[in-house]
Amino acid sequence: MAGTLPHRSHNCSHIGRKRGVYVYRRRLPGMRDGEVAFSLRTKSYREAEHRAALLDKAFGDALRRARDAVSGTQADLNAILRGYFADALEADLDQRLHSHAYHPIYTRLGHPNETPAEADQEIIHRLLSDAHEALENRDYRSVAQRVKHLAELHGVPEDQHRRLALGVLEANVAILTALARRVDGDAPPLVFDPSPPAPPAPPSALPGPDSGPSPTQPGGPLASTLVDLFAAWGRQSKGWRASGVKQAAASVRLFIESAGDRPVATYKRADANTFREAVRQLPAIYRKAAEDAGKSLAEIIAKADASGAPRVSEKTAKRHFWALSQFFRWLTETGRLPREAENLGRGFSFNTKGAARRQKDMWSGDELRTLFASPVWRGHRGRSRIKPGQIITRDALFWLPLLGLYHGNRLEEMAQLRREDVQQRDGVWFLRITDEDGRQLKNAQSRRDVPLHPELIRLGFLDHVASAATLAADQVFPELKPGGPDGKLGFHFSKRFSDYRRAIGVHRRGLDYHSFRHGVTTKLFEANVSEAWVDLLTGHEGGGESRRRYFKSVPLPKLRGAIKCVAWPEVDLSALYTRDAGDERWPVKAAAA
Repeated sequence: MAGTLPHRSHNCSHIGRKRGVYVYRRRLPGMRDGEVAFSLRTKSYREAEHRAALLDKAFGDALRRARDAVSGTQADLNAILRGYFADALEADLDQRLHSHAYHPIYTRLGHPNETPAEADQEIIHRLLSDAHEALENRDYRSVAQRVKHLAELHGVPEDQHRRLALGVLEANVAILTALARRVDGDAPPLVFDPSPPAPPAPPSALPGPDSGPSPTQPGGPLASTLVDLFAAWGRQSKGWRASGVKQAAASVRLFIESAGDRPVATYKRADANTFREAVRQLPAIYRKAAEDAGKSLAEIIAKADASGAPRVSEKTAKRHFWALSQFFRWLTETGRLPREAENLGRGFSFNTKGAARRQKDMWSGDELRTLFASPVWRGHRGRSRIKPGQIITRDALFWLPLLGLYHGNRLEEMAQLRREDVQQRDGVWFLRITDEDGRQLKNAQSRRDVPLHPELIRLGFLDHVASAATLAADQVFPELKPGGPDGKLGFHFSKRFSDYRRAIGVHRRGLDYHSFRHGVTTKLFEANVSEAWVDLLTGHEGGGESRRRYFKSVPLPKLRGAIKCVAWPEVDLSALYTRDAGDERWPVKAAAA
């Protein structure tokens, strides 16, 4: 493989183990079920590896002699590739059995805030991307050593080496795809089928929507074999984030489950319509409970009918069809469907306008009073933030809720701030909200310069920036580490903030960090700030392009006058002030580049 996972054996993946003793197994070329298997008589893996290497050489010599004895015999490449695939999965299974639970399988190095599965997926997806690229470019050199080993082992004539190399490239993609599914808790296929697709069948022979998966289905590869390639396209060519890639792939798999796993050219518009009706009948939360594991869509829908469970929203159904439309667009773009083929994900109506959009609740005065009178802002004891004490720790848990309270920002916008993003122009300190250098924003309108609220200056935010971030590129909140499928700096903070609010009794459905945004927007409208200025301050996607371009030039002093309208009389933070009103001096010299 172009880059390989750290299997215990490079060329001896056919080593197995039975009752603690290692076993050598080899498939016999040209025979569907034939194999040799016998004990290596050792419980030491290193010794078994050495003995297996000696047997490999003897096995290869025997095969070459057999090949020489039968002139003109062609090697069964499909059998070789199926064995290669099975050996890789068996080696991975052996590695899993010998790894510690709740630890990464493919690496000993992982981010402290990263789950074992996330660490493994990062490695697999990087290798899978390399394998896809090697296959697309037919980079036979990247698998030359492996092809040489397989050819010698199975007696493959030289004129078949190029075909074998292409099969290995295809098998590498299939192997890594299977390993990725294992990490996600999904069982991978046990057999790799390298056979070329059969010619399309006549319409009368095409399977119906209820047809189940079949490895010999006419008309080309099954749809399920293309989902991971589609996901890789979304990540590499469209720039989808990890969560978007996973969501799109899940939607396509849901369609395949509804319509049947068939060659993509056999799907009809009726299949998409059936899928729409099935999606609309799904419960709002499906396949989350353990008892739903392994159940079919029909069984899940029947259970929802019996219990009267709420169904998915039209917005969710529309999202599934957006993913389906992207899937068929990719099929056309890559030549897997003709350019004139209909995109089955388009042309369906969804009643999203009439659906009630769930709004985040606004913090009540009592809830804000309780929150900011709790130990984080009034003093805590020791390392615990729950027990009252005399310590004030001015870190992300202290500052991010305050920034949300006065700016109504999205969490990630402030979590990813750097020293260079805190600037002064026209006598006004402001925060530069940007997506430069890999930072993440929701949309283009989110890029903006926001005057820093005077209350935050009085509370010492500039002093915090100067002490926490020495260099221009340093994080304002260095303790925040990337987390979640998209590597967001606010991922772990969000969970911590939720746990803290639950501990102090300020926790209810619909109330979270985003609720600060609703409160700030309300305060600005109550102060008669224009809607366009509200959009500009909060980064809301509103108005046309001409209006956004015009208001980008609004002077910062005027915007500061608007942001000062956000006031919370129910929150008394005066005991935390480190500056007098109007003191906006930068505490130290400018940051180093």
